[in-house]
Amino acid sequence: MFLTFRFFFFITDNIFLFLIAVVKSTGLYGSAHCAYTSAQTWYKYKKISGMSNSIAR
Repeated sequence: MFLTFRFFFFITDNIFLFLIAVVKSTGLYGSAHCAYTSAQTWYKYKKISGMSNSIAR
């Protein structure tokens, strides 16, 4: 039990470090921010187009 617990923590620690390394190397924060802003703009556009459609009807 204790061994598996230690092993699990070892894996999670390594995954965490790996994710940090990936984020640092690929600039994932920037791409995530870009995706977030594009999603926001898409949502706004969708809202506006929906409004114009209802007005056109």
